[in-house]
Amino acid sequence: MTDKVNQNVKASEIESQAAQEASRRFEEISEKTKELVKHIKEVDEMTNTLALSNNAIVDSVNMLSATSEEISASTQEADATSVKNVELVRNFSKSMDHILEQIETLQQYSKYCKHVVAP
Repeated sequence: MTDKVNQNVKASEIESQAAQEASRRFEEISEKTKELVKHIKEVDEMTNTLALSNNAIVDSVNMLSATSEEISASTQEADATSVKNVELVRNFSKSMDHILEQIETLQQYSKYCKHVVAP
């Protein structure tokens, strides 16, 4: 019977050691899980920061696109204005040419009149 008691004591010691080992392992698992949760929170914060940065980039691209559209419209308007100005200068030049022709005709007529009227 002493053998059986010794066997039971030994089995109880082995069982106790196994329970202690299991408890230690569960504590390790708990610590690793806490560490993993901490890292997940850090990644979540980084993801949120990245999302905010991404939104800022999208806003900047949209602003650049709108600015490009405005510049394009202004360029087209400036081009149209330049075409009108060129046409106005051409018309002005033609008018000036016509005025110069009229002045020249008047000068010739004035010379003729002085010659005819002169004694």
